[in-house]
Amino acid sequence: MTRPRRGGRAPRSAVAALVVAVVVTVLTAPPGVAGTAARTDAATATGAPAPVAWRACVEPDLAALGLQCADVAVPRDHRRPHGRRLTLAVARRPADGPAGQRLGSLVVQPGGPGIPGRSTAGMLAARLAPDVLARYDVVGVDPRGVGGSMPRLSCDPAQLAPVQPDPVPAGPAQEAAMLAGAAGYARECAAAHGDLLAHLSSADAARDLEVVRRALGERTLHLAGYGYGAYVAALYATLHPRTVGRLVLDSSLRPDGDLYQHYLDQSRDFDVRAHEFFAWAARHDGTYGLGGTEGEVAAAYHALRARTAQAPVDGVVGPWELEATFLNLGWETAFWPILGQVLADAAVHGDTTLLRLVHQDFGAHPDDTSYAAYTAAQCTDARWSRDWRRWRRDAAATHAQAPFATWNNVWYVAPCVAWPVKARPVAVHGGRVPALVVHATHDAGMRLSGGLAMHAAFPASRLVLSDGGREHSVSLVRGDACVDPVVVRYLVDGALPADASGPGADVTCPAGPEPVPWPAAALSGPDAAGARSHAVEPAPTGPPDAPTAPGVATPWARARG
Repeated sequence: MTRPRRGGRAPRSAVAALVVAVVVTVLTAPPGVAGTAARTDAATATGAPAPVAWRACVEPDLAALGLQCADVAVPRDHRRPHGRRLTLAVARRPADGPAGQRLGSLVVQPGGPGIPGRSTAGMLAARLAPDVLARYDVVGVDPRGVGGSMPRLSCDPAQLAPVQPDPVPAGPAQEAAMLAGAAGYARECAAAHGDLLAHLSSADAARDLEVVRRALGERTLHLAGYGYGAYVAALYATLHPRTVGRLVLDSSLRPDGDLYQHYLDQSRDFDVRAHEFFAWAARHDGTYGLGGTEGEVAAAYHALRARTAQAPVDGVVGPWELEATFLNLGWETAFWPILGQVLADAAVHGDTTLLRLVHQDFGAHPDDTSYAAYTAAQCTDARWSRDWRRWRRDAAATHAQAPFATWNNVWYVAPCVAWPVKARPVAVHGGRVPALVVHATHDAGMRLSGGLAMHAAFPASRLVLSDGGREHSVSLVRGDACVDPVVVRYLVDGALPADASGPGADVTCPAGPEPVPWPAAALSGPDAAGARSHAVEPAPTGPPDAPTAPGVATPWARARG
């Protein structure tokens, strides 16, 4: 999944003219899913939601995007559709084409868990092709407990407040204290939210989307999911195969839900990506002055980490916070130039101004809501080992190979070892749903093997690969001249690429170029501090599942997923 911004795995941060009537293809539910889908559909049908009443959004960031807002009531427990209700905050950018061209609502599912969907949808709509905007209302939903949805989740606002202990335990006493803190957070969540905690899974989020579909008055729901959002979209197609329309699964989480193994794999992949970043910075030694070899740059980073352990920057950025900030280099190479400058400023010039700004923008948690939602979903979606000895053994072995972020990842999900709610995993099975699966071959946040497994889980799907790509989230957010036309054609007229009839991709696209350092003029002179703080303020370039660079107010939060 994509972890909410704390270091990201999050920060703040997707036709030819058709006849008026949309022909809906009724798909047969896949084996093992038909009963579940039928029961879910029957349950939601008995509690028909009120039609959506749109109004102008009053939140400044949503109003600036020209969005309309509404609230949709959903069952707290979908097994009891007439019981207590929760409120979801929904926003849309209405289709702007002729009425006869409209195909329906395209729901943008961002990463997370714990990332608001309303702003994400508005920001993606600003980049979508005119043919897509003419045919779809672009819709975003703040998941239950997140953003404008009520009630909002919070377990302990101080849980991730700086300065956190060094994630690498100094000894048994520190390890025991950190484990106690993680278990304490699980207890605080139970105390704060009671039986609601049992209804915050990804399957609950998918079932919420079905209620939203009916409130919108749509016969089908079209989805574009990114990272963890692709997993939720795939669950929707599993539970509601008869009402899913176009389905784009970009940079998807592994469909088997083995999150324990996912985070171990991710830690290894992030370590590889960190060394690729160090090598890139070395190739630009003339700009950064960190050294001309990967080893020299790596040494500069580790020396900075050691200094923050001795004396946290401004009493705010210690080794945990530094790692949380630099973890973003694994999600997007677009972060490399700014993180290279952060490292150069601090390690070479002793200037931590930019480090403080960047940490605040996409290394810190503004509140506890994203982490509470993230933890509640992660711990309920998968069966986690309750044996801390296994966690310690696997963490130590992985850290020995990949020290960049292993323990940081482990502690982030450690509340799951003591989570008070029984896991309720739901297997993804796409049956005959004709999805479009998109993935970069070198995605460190979500391994390519997860995308290949998602492609296999949807036998009627087609696979588009960014060959050599390192980015997490590929389509409709970067202006990719190869990937985007394939996705746009699918959204506009339903056309999937030809089946290559083999184990590989149906479409292979070249990766984009490496990033280049920022111009020196933007980062020097009498106004350097102000320039640095706003250096990337113009149009953000990150995907709906990724953080944007400092200075950009955006909800695209990175999660650890």
